[in-house]
Amino acid sequence: MDGIDDRALTHTLRDVKAFILERARLIERVERLVTLREHDPARWAREGVEALAEQLRADEQPPVAVALLQAGPTAQGASGPLGGLILEQDLCEPSAWFIDRIAAQAEGLPEPSVLLAVPDARPAGVALGEYNVLNLPPGAEVGRAHWYAELRCPGASLALAGVIDLAGEEPATASGALAPSEAGPLGRALRGHPGRERYPLDADAGRRIAERWWSGTDDGG
Repeated sequence: MDGIDDRALTHTLRDVKAFILERARLIERVERLVTLREHDPARWAREGVEALAEQLRADEQPPVAVALLQAGPTAQGASGPLGGLILEQDLCEPSAWFIDRIAAQAEGLPEPSVLLAVPDARPAGVALGEYNVLNLPPGAEVGRAHWYAELRCPGASLALAGVIDLAGEEPATASGALAPSEAGPLGRALRGHPGRERYPLDADAGRRIAERWWSGTDDGG
């Protein structure tokens, strides 16, 4: 199938509830994540990942990939500043196509950020970029997902990646601070966006955040 071009849906950054109601757990976090993104990027990443983890764990097996795309405060919709757009993977859409769709949606947004989680079925023989619900072997269950967070704005430019344990109850763990080029297909979520050149990646910021998460000495603040 062809990838879904939903760039015309930018107005839904103003009202995510009008776009996808079943993502209640993520929707209820959007307003807070919009604020944290501007004032506390480390906590934005931490709470955003936890929201993704809650959402994927709430999905029936097998889960679909999900993302939250946000724009800077200078972005305007029909009635004011834009908030966040929740995107979810189509049942027959390979995860690589889904990630490319996020990148297409982000093209016209200033100071973009993305929180993304993609189920990992590699133990069942499905490559991370080829994952979709219909591509799984019969009876296969998905025990984990990969998450990715990237923010490009004047105050903070960082990228982080890690693993979500879909079978556990602990918060998602940060397993590394990765640049987009090191995150596999997930690192393409903001591919080609001019914000990547305008706001170069601060690798140390991602590393510092990840080290605090690993050590358990920081709750994201």
